[in-house]
Amino acid sequence: IENIGEGEYAGFVLDGDHLFLLEDGTVTHNTEGIARALIILAVQRKLRIACFREFHKSMAQSVYQTLVNAIDEYGLRDQFEILEKSITCIRTGSEFMFMGLRYNIDSIKSLARIDIAWVEEARNVSKTSLDKLGPTIRGRHENDPAGMGGPFGLGPEIWISFNPELDTDEVYKRFILKKDLYAPDFLPNEKTGELERYAFVKKINWAHNKWFPTEQRRDMLLAKKADESDWLHVWEGHTKQTLDGAIYAKEIKKVLLEGRR
Repeated sequence: IENIGEGEYAGFVLDGDHLFLLEDGTVTHNTEGIARALIILAVQRKLRIACFREFHKSMAQSVYQTLVNAIDEYGLRDQFEILEKSITCIRTGSEFMFMGLRYNIDSIKSLARIDIAWVEEARNVSKTSLDKLGPTIRGRHENDPAGMGGPFGLGPEIWISFNPELDTDEVYKRFILKKDLYAPDFLPNEKTGELERYAFVKKINWAHNKWFPTEQRRDMLLAKKADESDWLHVWEGHTKQTLDGAIYAKEIKKVLLEGRR
């Protein structure tokens, strides 16, 4: 595999990545995009999809309504049984489950064969939850007649979406600052030695939205003029530059602006 650099952004393809992470999402609506992708997959084959966040006190705090909206958007209401606490595809048997990680991580271990684990608002997820989530999402052996599970038969996948907040947030430390350790793009196949896609990590914000509304562009430019630090955080997806009144040095801000970390 030869790296030829980056061309113009034109979206991405879901093709069996073990770890799929979208960072930022300002005016790109990553949550809605993931919900649409999951609904499309759910009507094609039977999947068990667990929708997580660190705390889940009620269905109103989950992505439940976002998924229902996607179902209605595609005109698929007759293809799904939508109950108060679950969503099931009538045709394929795909099911969506909703739960929090913080107080349920040990009970989640008993859930059999989750094909996709979607962690939304992942900036709030603790180190303990992330440490246990990976080993908990269990697949099947490659020689299993039913396949290895997951949306593409290549094993279970973990999808993560979040808006950056602090450098110290575990998901940011792990998958952005230490990406090469925790989420490398490729890993060698243990048998053949050939490189295989392992993770897809992509920062997406307003600049990737070809339908970015004119009125929001005005808002963005006004925000940049009013407070560049807030603009970097809210619109550019950088972690916060102010903490309890402590302001990062102007040199660091300049690095961010020029290097767009």
